[in-house]
Amino acid sequence: SFDIVVCTYLFHELPHDVRRKVAAELFRVVAPGGFAVITDSFQKGDIPEKNHIAKRFPANYHEPYYMDYFENTDLVEMFQTEGFTMRRHQCAHLSKVLTFEKLDPTLPRIAPYKLWAIV
Repeated sequence: SFDIVVCTYLFHELPHDVRRKVAAELFRVVAPGGFAVITDSFQKGDIPEKNHIAKRFPANYHEPYYMDYFENTDLVEMFQTEGFTMRRHQCAHLSKVLTFEKLDPTLPRIAPYKLWAIV
């Protein structure tokens, strides 16, 4: 198992049904008390004033799964359903960084304000 796993621009490249399988696998391989840090494209509603930019992305690049990712996938809900606890959600330009923790009941809880984030 791993103390931290990082996925960079992976989820928008995956078919819809595979995304949840990847989230489940990440939960399986992260050690209790460990973290999953996900960086990917922003999604509908993250930065509403930029939603129009995402709609052009698949036409400009070969991204067959992008619009499904953008409009129909809630990564936060997906990771929480698999058992992770949300620690941080940040948006920067056209990207977002999500930090999740796999809680370890034998360890003291970390106050959210003390948690570092990768940007």
